[in-house]
Amino acid sequence: MGRFFRSLELLPTISPGLTVLKVDISWEGTHVSLLEEAVNSLRLPCLEVASIEVFLWDDSPGPDFNPFLEAHPTLYEVSVVLGSQSLCDDALPLLRTFAGRADDFLKVCDGARPIRDLAVTLFLRDYNKRRASERGRAVVAALTKTPNLRRLAIVNGYHAVYDALSEGHSNGIYMHGVDSSTICAIGQACSGITHLELHLKSAKKADVKALANLHEVRWIRAHFWITVPNGGGPAANMYDEDFLDTNDNEDGSEDENDHGSDPSSFYDNACDQARLLLRVFRNHIDVHLLPMAPKLLEVEIEVVVAREQDPDSEHFDERQIDLCEDFSFRIVHREGKRLAVRT
Repeated sequence: MGRFFRSLELLPTISPGLTVLKVDISWEGTHVSLLEEAVNSLRLPCLEVASIEVFLWDDSPGPDFNPFLEAHPTLYEVSVVLGSQSLCDDALPLLRTFAGRADDFLKVCDGARPIRDLAVTLFLRDYNKRRASERGRAVVAALTKTPNLRRLAIVNGYHAVYDALSEGHSNGIYMHGVDSSTICAIGQACSGITHLELHLKSAKKADVKALANLHEVRWIRAHFWITVPNGGGPAANMYDEDFLDTNDNEDGSEDENDHGSDPSSFYDNACDQARLLLRVFRNHIDVHLLPMAPKLLEVEIEVVVAREQDPDSEHFDERQIDLCEDFSFRIVHREGKRLAVRT
């Protein structure tokens, strides 16, 4: 640890022209004050990019690096948790790219900075129903102040977002996501967005129609979490009620295997679930999004399929999932008519 702090102290002397600083460290909260002092004392007059990631092993308050940020007006790309302290109005005047948490996002998007690229990480407290509407209004207001925004990613922090008892789930783990009303608000506030990444609550028509407000969008990455009911079957909360009416495969054939209730076939069942979501979501994109977003070139889909536990099992734990599989798909625009699937 002493060697690490010594290296930080020597940076201005060894590399006075340093333009990129990246720190990624995990340790106990008892050392936070030492880290704050070491980082905040740095003076790097040419610094343009700063990424400071600190993972604490306990629940101690995170470090405050605002003095460091305020001392480096040349920064145009920042990835850091700002902490509870406010950022000076004239700090980071050149900021174009920022990655942080929801509270940090609200601090930097005040109209004083030329931000074009935002990555916001949400945690469970950001989805708390008691503050969700207020937070939603604040987010939209902040986005309205960033008219030059072109890239927006709103992603979930894994350890805090997967909530065991949300939205009426009796077991398994539910992933919160952005709903259609929020997507509409984002489109109205920042219609010039070209790249968008979101965790979506479902693959319903309303969610895709909301994306159609982004007429300049060229690239979308959508994340989904599907919790398969114990015993198999589709995760009905993910789709419109009439989705089964259009459940034929793209080639007109039915799925060769039905692995619905066989516990030993979870991987095959998960494949079926992922293919079903892809089929439904792609159809909605072709029908409801492409006509309104002619510049769209590519859609990436990340799907996590989890299975609820058997509540009769002696190992049942409502805070856990049974099995989990990840799938990735890439849908590429072709001939201006529809999207072709690549996996």
